Amino acid sequence: MAKTSGKAGNEKSKLPVPGFKKGISKDSVQKAAATLAGGRQDPLTPPKDASTWTDKKGVQFKGWVEQIVITAAYRSVTRSGLMDVTIIGKIRQSKVKENTGKKVWGHFLQNTGAKLTEGHQMMNDLSEAKIVSFLTATKLITGAQDVTDVMLNKLFPAQNAPSANSPLVNKVVLVNVTQADEPKLDRDTRKPVLDSDGDEILVKRDRMEAALPPEEESEGDDEDEDEDEDTESDDADDSDDDDDSDDSEEDEESDDDDEDESDEDESDEEDEENEEEQPAPPPVKGRKSKK
Repeated sequence: MAKTSGKAGNEKSKLPVPGFKKGISKDSVQKAAATLAGGRQDPLTPPKDASTWTDKKGVQFKGWVEQIVITAAYRSVTRSGLMDVTIIGKIRQSKVKENTGKKVWGHFLQNTGAKLTEGHQMMNDLSEAKIVSFLTATKLITGAQDVTDVMLNKLFPAQNAPSANSPLVNKVVLVNVTQADEPKLDRDTRKPVLDSDGDEILVKRDRMEAALPPEEESEGDDEDEDEDEDTESDDADDSDDDDDSDDSEEDEESDDDDEDESDEDESDEEDEENEEEQPAPPPVKGRKSKK
């Protein structure tokens, strides 16, 4: 056996190395980047002190706070015709080291039609509240004031619009992240996928909720010590952000494409139900600094 294997190995080593017969299109490059770096990442790791609750459908949720830097903000349209306002953030120094450097997504659905059902009106109100929390946390608006459609269109440009950059990008905020064990849906039928025993296959999904201003970085000596201890990871994050900016065109577009890719497992209709029926998550609270 060993002899035969060796002969096969020798014959293989004599084969000519094939060359590339075609290039890689821009779309393929973006799709590849999205597959590697985006929503297909492992689920986030909830901290031990994460809040837990169950909705009326029996779906279990966990919620906690992370500090993020916003990497993309845009609007698109769902298959059911709703406007999907999307914010993507990259987690900075998380107290759960496994989460540092990972990304989180927030989808805030809006029905822009003239006539709304009661459920969609609630969905719109909830989405607007979350969007406003990001605008106040980043100081793009102050206090109670009108937010014009012109401003919203600038803050959330159409997905993949040429040279469209949101003022939200690179802003740092605290966000409430929720994680739920939800049924995996079939892409075509939108029905739950079952295992060999006929039970629903559950997947963990992370969502970004409301935002608050970031914590001050000079709140105490202990916090300074934490920053010193985490210098390497912070530098790594900064270098990642630099990489993101160096490849801004590819990364921002891959983020967008990635969101489309990752959402294939999460139907727009399912998002509508979640927006309408999901209970409001626990209020966002900043992490307390040690004294």
